[in-house]
Amino acid sequence: MYKEEQILGNDFVVDVILHFMPAAFPVKELQQTLNYEQVFAIVQQHMNIPTPLLETVVGNIVAQIQQQFPQVKAGMVSIAKMKPPVKGWEGNVVVSFNW
Repeated sequence: MYKEEQILGNDFVVDVILHFMPAAFPVKELQQTLNYEQVFAIVQQHMNIPTPLLETVVGNIVAQIQQQFPQVKAGMVSIAKMKPPVKGWEGNVVVSFNW
């Protein structure tokens, strides 16, 4: 995290894709699927902790999702920094982790 960001902050976009196989079809009950409110709570918890590296945040989110949702067989978590404080840079910087 740049010193400028520690003062001004930054905007981020987090994407989460989770692959799992439900125990039965068709899925009719919340208990048969992933609770996306709980996934959001994990993301929110980790995004609220000031952390110098996006790679650390992504890794922590993935680790907690894997621990809390063992039925997830594969997935992807990415965090996009919307306005990186790099002179001359236009666009976003994205860190993602696939498993």
